[in-house]
Amino acid sequence: MSAVPLIEQRGAIPLGINIYNLDPMAVFLVSFLGSIIPAPFILLLFNHIQLDEKI
Repeated sequence: MSAVPLIEQRGAIPLGINIYNLDPMAVFLVSFLGSIIPAPFILLLFNHIQLDEKI
């Protein structure tokens, strides 16, 4: 479920709130941060891979 951010947030937020009875704001923040934190690392890795293929 977490491979696609849109599905992750649409599925994980109701799951956390309804099934696990977690605080809605906490569930949203964890879901949001889980989607945002990997982005810089993915972009850096993508640029590194692009440079290696040109050489």
